[in-house]
Amino acid sequence: MKTPLRALEPALQHYGVTASAASEVYSGFNLHFRLTTPDGDKHLIIFRPQAGKPPRDFQFDLWQHILAQGFTLLPQPVKTVGGQDYAGTPLGTVALTEWVPGESGSLHEDWSGPMICKAASVLADLHGAARHFRPDPAEADRLAPLYLPADAWVDRVDQMVADFGDRTAADAELMDAVRYRVEETLARFDAAAYESALAAGTTVVHGDYRPGNLVINDSEIAAVVDLDAAFWESRVYDLAYAAFQFGGKEGVYPQPGARPGAYFVRSYCRRWPLTEAEQTLLPFFLRQVVLKRLLVGRDAEPRLALLDQLDRGLEDALVRAAA
Repeated sequence: MKTPLRALEPALQHYGVTASAASEVYSGFNLHFRLTTPDGDKHLIIFRPQAGKPPRDFQFDLWQHILAQGFTLLPQPVKTVGGQDYAGTPLGTVALTEWVPGESGSLHEDWSGPMICKAASVLADLHGAARHFRPDPAEADRLAPLYLPADAWVDRVDQMVADFGDRTAADAELMDAVRYRVEETLARFDAAAYESALAAGTTVVHGDYRPGNLVINDSEIAAVVDLDAAFWESRVYDLAYAAFQFGGKEGVYPQPGARPGAYFVRSYCRRWPLTEAEQTLLPFFLRQVVLKRLLVGRDAEPRLALLDQLDRGLEDALVRAAA
């Protein structure tokens, strides 16, 4: 979709960029534009402010840290600025990066074994590059539920359940099902294993690692995009989330399959094996990544069905793949 250049003038002026054309290339919460400039195509990202997310500086510091470790699949940032407007709407931060040719992974047709293996290896390498990025965590009471680390989520989940009931007017049967699933998930949380996992693995994650956040060019992964969901957490969270995403569509349609999800986990662990503590936490995170989205009101019934699928053998298959 073509974009009037005058709408982007506040951002372009800060960069001193002269663009002859602009088009909006991704639809989503943030705004993404492809700019035609004398120095080649650029990718302009305008991040909308969102209450309860980790500080934007945290995400940009993570971005720079990962690049500094030699991980080449993040777009190279030209620079970032803050406090911009877009068409009169106050926004948060604007980033300008080099343009990466290719298509969104959500449009890529071949997500068979070799592509899943490549995606799993890239996630392991991304985690390896982020391993020593260890900022102080944000204060939990300032974070929205989706961005809470596991220990804080465990402490606050009872209130989340109550808020879910108030917000959705869920009937008694649905609330009983949700409470049961929360209780069984809490029973799988091991605080000592979690502390050990953070020490041995990572303390930050991508937060939304899925096909749609990869750029594919000629059946190769050309870039990982969208660190906008990055937050303080063990890498096991990303692994659990990605096992659903690359095994199907997490919690919605179609239901994930055990084989591709297990292949993703196995491929990841060949690249960077999980410690014993991290393996202990995988059953917890397989359920928590589903409940996190359910409790903010996203597709409760399909996500409960996904939890049922974990009971019917999907969890065992994924856990075996990580061993």
